[in-house]
Amino acid sequence: MRCLHSGKPEIRRSPSLPLSSEVVFGEPIYVPSDASDADMERMREMVTAALNAVTEKAYRLVDGVQ
Repeated sequence: MRCLHSGKPEIRRSPSLPLSSEVVFGEPIYVPSDASDADMERMREMVTAALNAVTEKAYRLVDGVQ
């Protein structure tokens, strides 16, 4: 995966793809307003996994790999 690291292992940024016309979305993730700390950690892990999956899908589309 092509990523820029900010120094913290859990924070990665991918450079924008210039002139790209593709937009990739994942499924929505809803976080209850009364979520406990354990729920928030589980949701954070879900969001991280979903962002990684959609990033991989975007790179596959750009690279022409389905």
